[in-house]
Amino acid sequence: GRLVGAREIAARFRSEIEEEFSRVMGLAQGERVLYFIWKKPWMVAGRETFIHSCLEHLGFVNGALEFPGRYPELSDAELGACRVQRVLLSSEPFPFREGDPESMRGILPAADYHLVDGEMFSWYGTRMSKMPQSWRRLVESFRA
Repeated sequence: GRLVGAREIAARFRSEIEEEFSRVMGLAQGERVLYFIWKKPWMVAGRETFIHSCLEHLGFVNGALEFPGRYPELSDAELGACRVQRVLLSSEPFPFREGDPESMRGILPAADYHLVDGEMFSWYGTRMSKMPQSWRRLVESFRA
């Protein structure tokens, strides 16, 4: 806001985002999750990423935290050892599609698979105003 001469608008926008984010904090109730960003090689969101911060805010436990790096490349065996309840397959940068969960079931057979809008986990800034509503719908779909 300061850079473009719109401090009041920016402050109001920030306040609205913070309020919306407070309403979804902890919704996932400690479920272990892997958030996939790439296929061949398998890459997941690790520590020190905006994606990890979003997952943590929602109450997920990131199953990739034991691996070094922000976006670790994991083997099938490493993925299988993660013992996660949910797998989130992002629409970007790799566009996971409907058939991808079936090809992964041999690696993580006990997990529930969900295709997610990558923008809602990785595009910060003004798009953040849409994240909480998207996240609420996602977590509520787990309970349905």
